[in-house]
Amino acid sequence: MDTPTGQKAEFSFPYLDGTIKIVCEIDSNMSRKEKIIVIPSYDTRINRFTELRYGERDFVDDVKMMLKFLENSPKGEDFLYVAFDSFVSYHIKQFNRIIDTDLFRITAEFILVIEALSVKQGIHIPITRRVEFTR
Repeated sequence: MDTPTGQKAEFSFPYLDGTIKIVCEIDSNMSRKEKIIVIPSYDTRINRFTELRYGERDFVDDVKMMLKFLENSPKGEDFLYVAFDSFVSYHIKQFNRIIDTDLFRITAEFILVIEALSVKQGIHIPITRRVEFTR
């Protein structure tokens, strides 16, 4: 992780034959030992973007695990959905539950991963597509 400005953090994750980067804002108002990552999330209940806050270590662990599921999912038209479903099942097994906030966070993190993978391929995902993924 690299924090060039103190307000944003850049995370680098190994993926297949390279690296992907995810840049997130840091909640500087939170006075904790661990950095709090701000994750943009489209909230379908109110039809607008909101922000989720999540601990840095948990965020990094989630993204690493998501990338493992993506690497191991059968490649085909639905491989993103297969990886997403596998990660949600993993979460349920790990915590014996999934609540709405877990699902909102997982969806938002997964979208960040998809965006990072897309950028690596020279593809930009518009906001309307992010909303569509969330719905």
